[in-house]
Amino acid sequence: VITLGITALDYYSDHWVSTEATIAVLGIERPAATLRMTGGQVPENEPGAEVGQLQIVGDDAGSGSYAYYVFDSRFTVVGSTLKLVSGVALDYETEPAIDLTVAATDGSHEIFAQLAVEVLDRDESGLPLAAVELDGHVVEELDRGATVGNVSVTNATDDSYEFSVSDDRFEIVGQRLKLRDDQYVTLQDDAPLALTISAHGSQGHQASGQFTLDITPYQSIYHNARLPEDVNGDGYVSPIDVLTIVNRLNLNGTYAVPSGGTATGEPPDAMPDVNDDGIVSPVDALIIINYINRLHASDSWLNAGKSSELQAEDETPLSPPLPPGPSGDPADLKKRRENADVDAELEVLLDQLARASGSLSAEG
Repeated sequence: VITLGITALDYYSDHWVSTEATIAVLGIERPAATLRMTGGQVPENEPGAEVGQLQIVGDDAGSGSYAYYVFDSRFTVVGSTLKLVSGVALDYETEPAIDLTVAATDGSHEIFAQLAVEVLDRDESGLPLAAVELDGHVVEELDRGATVGNVSVTNATDDSYEFSVSDDRFEIVGQRLKLRDDQYVTLQDDAPLALTISAHGSQGHQASGQFTLDITPYQSIYHNARLPEDVNGDGYVSPIDVLTIVNRLNLNGTYAVPSGGTATGEPPDAMPDVNDDGIVSPVDALIIINYINRLHASDSWLNAGKSSELQAEDETPLSPPLPPGPSGDPADLKKRRENADVDAELEVLLDQLARASGSLSAEG
């Protein structure tokens, strides 16, 4: 209610009159301000797509200039446009509808609303499915930290992916699948080796692949797989090979050869691990002595071939054993003279090692 004083003045007669008036202010019902959205539909697999326009209806709460806030990190509001964050897309099969909480404020009043966002399905029947690929399927046993290959996603829909692997002995560095630096596998315990690799996309897409790795036997570069008794790799078995091992034992004692890594086919200066047990010991020298004794018994000191039990079907055999007696080949004659000289120097050593063979066999 408003009360007014009203006065009227006659300027000619200087006469005036006054009165009071009462005005009643009548109220009317107006709707409270509400937050609404036009649109509200977004196609799947479309990063950064617009969702709809926000507006305040029935503004009875303030100035009408509002700032908007959305309570889902996948969405943002630019001006009054609700849209997906750049690089983010939705998947109808995973989430066909979303209830989204949005707030609006003019600095004095706040309005909250639950808005429905509909994800529109797309026909993907003709599209190839995304899958994880691995370009290597071989790992060598006993090789710590061995690399297997690179992983990738075919028919990818997201900008980038993070990868994980089902076996925690493995890791993916960048896109490279490898054993962790302190891990290795063995044929006996791990073959066949099955892995599942999963990919998680930056926009929520997921893909996976299952793989079986082949474990290749460890091949030491300190063991001559073609002819184990040929320690110095010259194609012959002779007392020089025994001397090579003895010199190392005199220098280092019994010792383990380095492990890990794949044999490259290029031997080191010597391959002293004759029995391929990872240790250089007098047993390796005794194996050569026994081998030479068998050849000597058949009057053959030289052998350019390799043991038949170690010969692979796809390898070219070395030369067969040379016949006893002098050969017309000057190189062979020279080799025989060198072996004879070394044999004279090792005569006492061979006798001692031969006697030691019996005691080692009894102990082992």
